[in-house]
Amino acid sequence: MMILLQDSKTEQKLLHILVENCGIIQSRTKLIDRIWTDGLEYVDENALSVTIKRLRDKLGAQNGRMPILQQEECRKMAWK
Repeated sequence: MMILLQDSKTEQKLLHILVENCGIIQSRTKLIDRIWTDGLEYVDENALSVTIKRLRDKLGAQNGRMPILQQEECRKMAWK
């Protein structure tokens, strides 16, 4: 089954990282470092939270069920 999403470049990067590392928990710090690679010294963690929320919403809307991004503990993400 193919799922088509209209997502931002940031959401594409996040999804790519999580799919590439399927089942491997990713820390928020690692995700921020890999997504925002443009040399910024500081990225607000809220930017990652917003990106995760938008991607969860889009995935949930596309597959008609609960989104498949799950938060492990309080600061890590994994693709399930």
